[in-house]
Amino acid sequence: MRVKAVIILLSFITSLLMGGGSYYKDGVLVELDNLSNNRSFNKVNYFQTKEGIKMGTTDEIILKCKIDIDCKKLLRSFNIKSSRNLTNTILVLKVNDGANVFDISRKLFETGLVEYAHPNFIKKRKMR
Repeated sequence: MRVKAVIILLSFITSLLMGGGSYYKDGVLVELDNLSNNRSFNKVNYFQTKEGIKMGTTDEIILKCKIDIDCKKLLRSFNIKSSRNLTNTILVLKVNDGANVFDISRKLFETGLVEYAHPNFIKKRKMR
């Protein structure tokens, strides 16, 4: 448990210093950097992965609970404004104003009770 607390603390400090965020993708922590001259448009903040993939985040999280887990009960201890079901196990969560979608999605994943929890990313459209 102590190692988990140290990892969470280090990840929080890193995100503060770098001005970015991090989330779990397939169980691996992915670090994001704020894009230079980052401007919020319609409450969308833009980031870039180390591989150069650009994406935006809103105030939403996509969450899939493990089978036999009551998602609504799990969410009571988190800073969630509202939720809506996409399926029986997949939810779209809206965080409260000022809450950090990266922090909440990481904490949800780290409970071990969810398959995944990540910000609702917006990727740039590509013309065909």
